Amino acid sequence: MNPVALMKEVVRPYWRQGKHAMLPRVLRVPQIRVPCEMIGGRENDPDHFGRLTLNPRLLTRDSVVYAFGIGDDITFDLGLIARFGCHVHAFDPAPDSIAWAKKQQTPPKWILHEFGLCDIDGVITLYPPDNPEWVANTVFSRQYSTSTGTACPVHRLETIMGMLGHDHIDLLKMNIEGGEYAAIEDLLKTRLPVRQLLVSFHHHFKEIGVVKTLDAIRALNAIGYYTFSTSFNGQEVAFLNTKLASGAAILPS
Repeated sequence: MNPVALMKEVVRPYWRQGKHAMLPRVLRVPQIRVPCEMIGGRENDPDHFGRLTLNPRLLTRDSVVYAFGIGDDITFDLGLIARFGCHVHAFDPAPDSIAWAKKQQTPPKWILHEFGLCDIDGVITLYPPDNPEWVANTVFSRQYSTSTGTACPVHRLETIMGMLGHDHIDLLKMNIEGGEYAAIEDLLKTRLPVRQLLVSFHHHFKEIGVVKTLDAIRALNAIGYYTFSTSFNGQEVAFLNTKLASGAAILPS
């Protein structure tokens, strides 16, 4: 290992601890205790990009799983299929992500849908990252220097569930590059039955800010969703719908 890489490995744990300590309490301390398991993630990445925490007691081979946001990483989706044997419906409207996904060797239980999640049924403009090695697109034009966007199809969650014939969702993963706030607002209005909600918040974007994430968490709390896992940077947050979860899914404090 070269000296620079070695220094990064030595410093990384302290950097992560410092970053975590500076977060608001709700992004540091889970609100409820549940059995947890980590799924997915790139093994060659020191932070295991793509790895998420869930409550395994609420998933079986018959579970309904929606994964919004493919980018260029489906390790979580594939991990779910390997661990539980369930189908995973994966969604992304961005052309680069769709092209990348179609080049992957995926199992039959991984089902690609070429549209995204929003609070409307229609079309939105997504902007690509400046770095050509990145894939994920965002609705926030100021996040990247590019001014050229692409029109992409999106649907409301209620519409998607109707299209796919589902009356509930056991696990919903949402990593949609800042679009999560509009999608959460729509979920708050519809009160659709989602048992677990795994959200990648993008409050580090120039046009968002952490206050918007804190407001979203408070609003979700008001309808029964409470956090049970947060990442070191406060961006990956796992929620359990306490009104739908069985008693065995929550541990005593």
